[in-house]
Amino acid sequence: MFEADYNVEMPLQKSTGLKANKPFLIQSAMGGNRVMFMNRHIGGGQHEIALRKPKYDAHEIWFYDDKTGHIRLFHQKNMVLSIQKGNNNRGARVVARAAEMRSKDQAWHYKKGAYHNWNPFSRAELTMDAAQGDRDGSFIHMWTFHNG
Repeated sequence: MFEADYNVEMPLQKSTGLKANKPFLIQSAMGGNRVMFMNRHIGGGQHEIALRKPKYDAHEIWFYDDKTGHIRLFHQKNMVLSIQKGNNNRGARVVARAAEMRSKDQAWHYKKGAYHNWNPFSRAELTMDAAQGDRDGSFIHMWTFHNG
């Protein structure tokens, strides 16, 4: 016998603004042509995401997985962009960590426009931001929308 279980979340990957399975760089719109890359390990299986001049190496090439809604590191497909574990607030770091199914902290929406905002499905009022501005090593964190 089978029962209907209505405790199912709809897929997170609808209407993301990203092309599926195409490698891309996430480039800063601030003018220094810096890109996001997987930087140093910060504990808990998490790696800080930061900015640098592009090297076109494996730590900065991403792709959008339309089956799961994740933005995955191209050379290490189990690592996905995420909000740091345990901190889903303004100021939380953006990290790469192992994919978790149905995690709204790991599913993103991209809005191409004047400011190219990336926001997680879990906190639509937040967007990715360079904590120390447009310089090499500036870590990426979540911040409220502002004019650039």
